[in-house]
Amino acid sequence: MKTLILSLALFTVSAYSAQAPMFQSETTDGKNFSLKDRLKDGKPVLVSFWATWCQPCLDELNTLKAKLGKNAGVDVVAVNVDTSETSSDVRPTARLHKIEFPIILDPKHQIFSKFNSTKAVPYSVLVSATGEILATYSGYSEEMMQKLESFKKN
Repeated sequence: MKTLILSLALFTVSAYSAQAPMFQSETTDGKNFSLKDRLKDGKPVLVSFWATWCQPCLDELNTLKAKLGKNAGVDVVAVNVDTSETSSDVRPTARLHKIEFPIILDPKHQIFSKFNSTKAVPYSVLVSATGEILATYSGYSEEMMQKLESFKKN
């Protein structure tokens, strides 16, 4: 039984001034990922929580890939929240959709629960280069896409 709630048409945007919880983990390609270290690049980071069975999540990741491109002024890390029942689908799904962002597996929701108590996906958190939460997005959000494009390098 899936423990996550799927956010379909509705989305909410919240603005915060709190510090983001720092985390580190291994990516699906075996590299170490640390949010704190990634922020040292001086760019904001979008932490995007998603699941393989969530079509709005896949739509969001595909749109992020298409809209941000190589001149992105924001980094993206995709945190997959599939449970052990479906976690074997993560790598094939990422390959199918040609997701090039670092992907972290979070089957026990240890990272997810630090950012979102509702467990609805897709859910994204925009973190400033100083570690401050700039905004959260619950559900697929065109507003989020516009905000991220505003960080694009010219």
